[in-house]
Amino acid sequence: MRAVIIAAGICNLIWGGWLVLFPAALFHWTGIAAANYPEIWRCVGMIVGVYGIGYLIAASDPIRHWPIVLVGPLGKLLGAVGLFWSVAQGSFAPGMAWTCLTNDLIWWATFAYILYRAFTHHRASVPDNQQPGGDQENGNQQDKSNVEQQIFSSAARAGPCSPKTTPESFGP
Repeated sequence: MRAVIIAAGICNLIWGGWLVLFPAALFHWTGIAAANYPEIWRCVGMIVGVYGIGYLIAASDPIRHWPIVLVGPLGKLLGAVGLFWSVAQGSFAPGMAWTCLTNDLIWWATFAYILYRAFTHHRASVPDNQQPGGDQENGNQQDKSNVEQQIFSSAARAGPCSPKTTPESFGP
């Protein structure tokens, strides 16, 4: 899983950088007129590059960073829908579809698998009292107590920069 996320991150950084540096090249290759405003295409490249950074961060632990992984297929799905809509409307040449194949479709199955693994992992790690039909009231009270304890212990560790930060200072 990690290797695939790293590969997706690197591909997005390369593709995004290429779009930023050469915004008209793709249009020339596909035989359609270049965008009147290359800055917009550069912004697309910047967004693609940011996805790449996110993927590289998520690669350290894809199960833990599943929300970053989730953003990937959402963008890739919506990008594919937008591309095919534009081809169907005649505003993009069908030759643009290869970008969807190489940048979006090839990652769908892997990202879906990682998200499935994250779902099953997190579902298996939910305590019985948090499962549907469990003792919700007791579980929620325990969670509230744990959160309060974490807040107060981190405030106590804050050190000399915040000498008045004590559990009592949070009260009225």
